[in-house]
Amino acid sequence: MLPISDETLEKCSFVNRGGEQVRRRLLPEEKSALRKREIGLQFLFPEMDLSLGLDDDSISAHHNLRRAIKAEAMAFGLPTQLILERSLNLGLTANGKRSQDPATKAWNFFTALYHKAGGHPWRLALGQPSTCYVGISFYRERLSQNSRMRTSLAQAFTHGGDGFVLRGKPFEWDDAVSPSPHLLRADARDLMREVLAVYERHRKVKPERIVVHKSSRFWPEELAGFREAIQGIAYWDLVAIQRRGIQFLRQGDYPPLRGTWVRFDDRDYLLYTQGYVPYLRTYPGMRSPQPQEIVEHHGTSPMDMVLREILALTKLNWNSADFSVSEPITLAFSRRVGEILAEMPATVNPQEEYRFYM
Repeated sequence: MLPISDETLEKCSFVNRGGEQVRRRLLPEEKSALRKREIGLQFLFPEMDLSLGLDDDSISAHHNLRRAIKAEAMAFGLPTQLILERSLNLGLTANGKRSQDPATKAWNFFTALYHKAGGHPWRLALGQPSTCYVGISFYRERLSQNSRMRTSLAQAFTHGGDGFVLRGKPFEWDDAVSPSPHLLRADARDLMREVLAVYERHRKVKPERIVVHKSSRFWPEELAGFREAIQGIAYWDLVAIQRRGIQFLRQGDYPPLRGTWVRFDDRDYLLYTQGYVPYLRTYPGMRSPQPQEIVEHHGTSPMDMVLREILALTKLNWNSADFSVSEPITLAFSRRVGEILAEMPATVNPQEEYRFYM
């Protein structure tokens, strides 16, 4: 465990100002040096730049303390658990808000530690133990000089909850073509083949069924690449999940029940992964729940099974005491995982196990 003070967090955090990554808080000496540099004054000795941490390489190396620690610790095979010093307080936080109760903090902290030590807090109750669940997403290459560089990311989960992270090949993507990056056929095929190889290496058997979740629609080349990689697997499903701001209301004081689904057509369904829970006799949330929309489905399974699995995967989050999260675990933390991978050079092989990224 590594407790981190607010002062340390501020000093080691970066923010984007005018398109440039700068430290959130600078030392007085650093502020003075930057002012001199802006008006054209130069240091007599270049080493002074290095001693103050103002050289370009050191500033651009990492942009976030948490991601940096996790990225650096992976080289030694060490899963890390970070906790803010203010999180240990049981009263009010620095901004006057009430912190979580001790029971919730203890649940979050020790459940995460248990999993990072190799344990499995709970498993899916679904009856298909040979299924591999995969989430496909993308992240921006921050260490690249080319702002168009993107990298694909695959998160694979077994029925028992074992999670694996795989990094695809970097590629150039123009946001003017589409805000969401898409894979070429060969890249989609290679990424999925790597997922299947990792599953077989850890489980000692090939999956009998594979389910792919993606946060954007499938382009024809992606579909062709995924289909080519999963040849020989009899049962498969490719599912695109998005949010389009569509909501439904029901009579009463509470939102729709968790698990409510609405059919628009054969491939377009809306699913409330959060909502009123009869067992709790309440809606355990702060705002109106935002449903997930299944905008595309290709595969062999009936739609009710696809929806049931998405709902179940929202409860496989071992890093939260919440009853459920809004997205399935295959996509819920893709952004955070991508942020950690973005801090790692392309020459470094990231750890496969998901516990290194929690």
